Amino acid sequence: MAGCVKVILLLLGCCCCLESHLKKYYYIDLPLSWINAREYCRTHYRDLATFESSDDMNGLQFQFEDSWIGLWDDPNSWRNQLGSGPNSWRWSSFEEPAKTSYMNWKSLEPRSSYDKKLSVLMVDGQWDEDSAYGPLFPFVCYTAVNETAKVYTYISNAETWTGAQKYCRHYHTDLALIENYAENAEVYLEAQSSKVWIGLYRVPWTWSDGSAPNFTNWGALEPGGTDDKDSCAVLSPTGKWFDLACEDSMPFICQDIIQVDYKSRVKMQIQTDADMTDPAVNTEILQQLSSRLTQLGQIDVKLHWTSPPSKKKRPGIK
Repeated sequence: MAGCVKVILLLLGCCCCLESHLKKYYYIDLPLSWINAREYCRTHYRDLATFESSDDMNGLQFQFEDSWIGLWDDPNSWRNQLGSGPNSWRWSSFEEPAKTSYMNWKSLEPRSSYDKKLSVLMVDGQWDEDSAYGPLFPFVCYTAVNETAKVYTYISNAETWTGAQKYCRHYHTDLALIENYAENAEVYLEAQSSKVWIGLYRVPWTWSDGSAPNFTNWGALEPGGTDDKDSCAVLSPTGKWFDLACEDSMPFICQDIIQVDYKSRVKMQIQTDADMTDPAVNTEILQQLSSRLTQLGQIDVKLHWTSPPSKKKRPGIK
């Protein structure tokens, strides 16, 4: 039967139902703090508004004032701690939050909210934050000797943090991993420059559901916060975003998820020796079609057979 079924898959059609999930946005003209606005949206809708593309923003078919959206840079995940949140500090070699709580920040650091990846400089033995993509500095790599021992190597080439990371991963283990006071002192003594990159970084700003933003629409010089107070994003009527203190009271935009069903029907005729009235044949065909659609990234697809009504002979006709 397997050979017949393979032929049938190429020639027979079926009806499939596709489920698509669309966002619908709601403007709430009720001034609340960002936290309270999120609670309101989660109670009455799905969450504060998220935008994955400019097409999502075009879905705002209403007038609104400056309003909270679901983007924020929760300071409790990164201020004065390494944390375990999606926007927390983490070491390049782990690609996850640090396994120890050791820190050696300069006074008042870290405190800035950039729009892209932040990385850490060692400045005269203490830590300071900067953009991972802009300034050029020497750096310190490390090579893991065993589970506990590390060898640090100073590299005089001036690179961005991301360039330094690439170099260290190619020639050593990674950018410097520092887990205690002794290792910090060792890196400081190894460095032959007052400023060097080390392996600590974080990706600021996450949506309220914890996901990282793949699309942003910040205004010029935004986010402009210079401390951890301006940690929540506001959408202006121009479509641009800016950051503001989360405790401020603002209107806000909620979102809900609407399920939309689509149907696609294909009709074909074929002559075959396979018994198409056999439920086992139909089941195997649908299973293979469903598996193939999943491989192609089509999820939430429902398949079923439809058969035309059988023709009845008219009375008196032989």
